[in-house]
Amino acid sequence: MAENLNFESEQSWCYDNDSASCDVAGRLYTWAAAMESICPAGWHLPSSAEWKTLFDFVGEGFDTEGIRLKSQTGWKDSGYRGTNDFGFSALPAGYASYYRPVYVFEGAGRITEYWTSTEKEGPEAYAFVGALAYQHMTGFIYEERKEGASSVRCVKD
Repeated sequence: MAENLNFESEQSWCYDNDSASCDVAGRLYTWAAAMESICPAGWHLPSSAEWKTLFDFVGEGFDTEGIRLKSQTGWKDSGYRGTNDFGFSALPAGYASYYRPVYVFEGAGRITEYWTSTEKEGPEAYAFVGALAYQHMTGFIYEERKEGASSVRCVKD
């Protein structure tokens, strides 16, 4: 997909609860919501291995995948601006952390996180995200709490 998913579901939000944010950068979803078949028929939530494959292909061994996947606008001025070489158009949608009993929206203009279908092994409630950040030329994969909210991009089957 060339844009973040913007399908309203029970465990999804617009950044800062502002519907205009959804119009620009899509919704933020919990991992459970992302796993509940919100991708259209014939599409799926990518695994962390699929994100790594994308980063390796786009970066061509030069660790520039972050720049090449980012949109040309919306990113904080003091960081690495995007070139959008592949039409991926990653916007800095931010994310939401869950601090019982509320969600706190963070990172708009600086980072975007995309859920993967890959859970972290062990008893903790974590899954992996593919991410791009304004201060990095690269893309990276790390673990995030499943109860938080991140963006979703679906991959064609």
